[in-house]
Amino acid sequence: MTQCGKYLPLNSNSALGIDVLEERRKDQLGHFVLRLAFCRSEELRRRFIRAETTLFRIRFETDDSNERRAFLDSKDFNWISVGAEEKERYKEQLKHFISSKTDLDGAFQSEAFYKVKWTTIPDLVEKRKVFLKGGYAYVPAREQASIIYSAFEERLEAALRSYTSGFIAGIPSDWVASAEATGEGITADMVDSLAKQHFPLCMRVLHQSLRKDHHLKHFGRLHYGLFLKVLGLSIDEAIAFWRKSFAGGPGSDKKKNELSCQELPATPQCT
Repeated sequence: MTQCGKYLPLNSNSALGIDVLEERRKDQLGHFVLRLAFCRSEELRRRFIRAETTLFRIRFETDDSNERRAFLDSKDFNWISVGAEEKERYKEQLKHFISSKTDLDGAFQSEAFYKVKWTTIPDLVEKRKVFLKGGYAYVPAREQASIIYSAFEERLEAALRSYTSGFIAGIPSDWVASAEATGEGITADMVDSLAKQHFPLCMRVLHQSLRKDHHLKHFGRLHYGLFLKVLGLSIDEAIAFWRKSFAGGPGSDKKKNELSCQELPATPQCT
């Protein structure tokens, strides 16, 4: 929690003396850049989801109560509030999940319950913290957060998979059908025209920066090189592309002399 406050501050809307909009802008930019970086494989997606869920959990638990309620009201978590009649029908079963042991009847009357598909909260099912009936789990209000965290993970995973399909599938365009028919991939000379017409904005910006400065920072080269590899740029064509791109840039003579297959941009290792 201390580290979040130090490196990832996100104050409430009512905070005074804080540029809240700038905090949110940085937080959103960082999140979506990380989506691009971690969407490429199942292992990376799992690591990202675990980290983001932990961060979400910390922020949710420490958030202003009014803003937390506003957040819950703005989202559909697919839960069903258990009515008084249904609650009374399963009273004997539901009483086992009330935390108070002194005034059990009173605590039961004041406790709210929610129904969700049991498959959405396997953690509570495993720990036997819910009552199961007809494919539904009856969740006491004090365990409501588990539904929220599960929904967050599910939706983030779906978003990452949509990124993955766009990242790995390549660019659906005329040259794809042509390449499949001829058995040939893209060449270094084709990259400029493809970047203008078909690249996603993030990769187009990297390409334009490379063409303008004849240089990319380390991680920029890693990500752009991997993207070109996914599109089908062969090793020989990649060498030709990077040699041409570095020409005229800082240290270009050294880069041209040292560039080899082993130095081509590859998948970055996350630490």
